[in-house]
Amino acid sequence: MHTASSVGRLASTAIKATAAVLFVLNATACVSSSPNIPLAQGATENFESTRAFENMSSADWQETLSPLFNRARAAVQLETGTNLNHVKFAVVTNREIEREVAAETGRLTHSQFSEKRFADHFLSNVMAGQMGTYAALYSTNSQTVMVSDSLLRSYIDSVGNDATAIKHALNALLIHELVHAADDSTYSIHQNRDLNFRASFAQSAVYEGHAQYVTRRICQRTDCLSGLRSLDQFMFGDELSPNQLAQPVQAISRNILEYSYVEGERFISALAQRSKGKSLIQSALNAPPRDPVQILDPNSFPNDERKALNTELLTAASNITHQWNTQPWVGVETSPLKGVNLRSDPERRVAAVDGFTRLIKGMVAIQHYNQSELNASPVEVTLMSAENQATADMFAQSLSSNLIYNSGGNINEEVLWLSPEIPPESVITVDTQLEDGQSHLALVVSHEQFVLQLVAVDIDREQALEYTRAVLSNLSSSVETTPVK
Repeated sequence: MHTASSVGRLASTAIKATAAVLFVLNATACVSSSPNIPLAQGATENFESTRAFENMSSADWQETLSPLFNRARAAVQLETGTNLNHVKFAVVTNREIEREVAAETGRLTHSQFSEKRFADHFLSNVMAGQMGTYAALYSTNSQTVMVSDSLLRSYIDSVGNDATAIKHALNALLIHELVHAADDSTYSIHQNRDLNFRASFAQSAVYEGHAQYVTRRICQRTDCLSGLRSLDQFMFGDELSPNQLAQPVQAISRNILEYSYVEGERFISALAQRSKGKSLIQSALNAPPRDPVQILDPNSFPNDERKALNTELLTAASNITHQWNTQPWVGVETSPLKGVNLRSDPERRVAAVDGFTRLIKGMVAIQHYNQSELNASPVEVTLMSAENQATADMFAQSLSSNLIYNSGGNINEEVLWLSPEIPPESVITVDTQLEDGQSHLALVVSHEQFVLQLVAVDIDREQALEYTRAVLSNLSSSVETTPVK
């Protein structure tokens, strides 16, 4: 990946990587028009086109799809060595699936917030954005693969009228979900899942990536690879360029889906190619990484150095005396990635990955919520630890330029003193008046090898600067007290 053979070429690569990383940091997508699917089920051979499904009831679906479900279950058992005879199959309504999703999402959400009223409101917003978008899922509680009858029709319609293509597409969906069942049986995924927004992002890529990886292996043997292509088309469509929209932590975007399925499968496939690949995959499934960036860099797994740096960044932000770290405020770890939708531009993807994994040694994001204000936007903070001070300055400058370009607000350069003993740093702030009358504040600053970006709506400016000062002072102290190896 690192082919630079001269200083000039290295600098060019670094700048290119910076631009690509900024693209991923700031670019997020709206939910795809195709359903967000943790996946569906089979079909039988006794139909000739999609017309065979037009007026079927749920009971008819159940009878029609059960034979292929049984055969897919046998194929997954053979591939994984896991007994799945206990796994049931049910065609259900969207409402039944959404109840399952809400229960699982509620476990995660209520673990992050201390105020039940706020957590309930947050969960309600999450579910409102996902209504009617799940074609199917595997329910650990009932040990059942549940399929939405209405979205199954949409999936079949998206494939076309060829009976063989429909069967392959349904088979790929079925196998994927049964791999989830096998993984849950083997690794207790539901029971052991880390209830943390940042960790959940990375873990989702491991689980979805492994399901896709195993599904592909089975489909290579059973001739349903065209079904995987149909699944990809259904989830992501033809449009491969992400939407330049801001995205709250609870949104499920097309980019995030692509990160989980596509980057996740890349991660698992790369582990499989390494020495003792099977053991590495088992390790990842037993204890998935908490860092979303790790998924982009499978050759470094497990990356203990990055893990330690991320912990240092999170500790620096949490171990300060500041209003945002006291009730009713709460800070939650989130993913610094909003998805890596770069399949349409492989060179850009390589540059982005290079930036995240080489130029940036550690990166975390935190969102601070005021739980007394249900509809208030969070204060979003991104912290980076770059390879050196020059790289940190370069990223800070690029982030500042990006904020200035996209905001159209008032730009200021302010002086920030961390302490009397430390020379002051220059902070770029951008103030923008939003259409609804709210004020939007963004600031970027680099100090030593660290970069901090903060974005907030209707927040006290001095509070933002005081937070920035305290976090960077903590990081500066940690560098001074850490022995050089």
